[in-house]
Amino acid sequence: MIKIDIIGRKKIEIDAIICDFNGTIANNGEVDQGIKNILNKLSRDVEIYVLTADTYGNVRKKLADYPVIIKVFNGKSALESKKEIVEEIGPSRCICIGNGFNDFGMLDIAEVSIVIMGKEGFYLPLLSVADIGFKSSIDALEAIYNVKPIVATLRG
Repeated sequence: MIKIDIIGRKKIEIDAIICDFNGTIANNGEVDQGIKNILNKLSRDVEIYVLTADTYGNVRKKLADYPVIIKVFNGKSALESKKEIVEEIGPSRCICIGNGFNDFGMLDIAEVSIVIMGKEGFYLPLLSVADIGFKSSIDALEAIYNVKPIVATLRG
């Protein structure tokens, strides 16, 4: 569990980090360099889920030795599928990370929502539901691991 005491606002206990795959922790089907190290660190304290329609058909291969739970679903209902998975896990215990239109529902209900403004771009309306934005998933995951950047950004 990761405990985040957001000064002047609230205390949060996070049991799960939920990430989109393409555009978030991968670009064009290739996992970002350096992501494995931070995921290994975070996996000691929380479950890490990767949600994807698996556009490139390679998510299981690319993440075979990563400490993540992979959830693949039909790409035609990605927005609803991602939101339903977060609802099953429990939105009040989740940090959700994404960049695309189909991440809107999960980011909207998560306790903490992070938008990645990376190489594949991001869906602008996500800014209306995201708590924080980062230029890369590595930056976002390191902020979660270190906690203080999250506290500083969200403090009252």
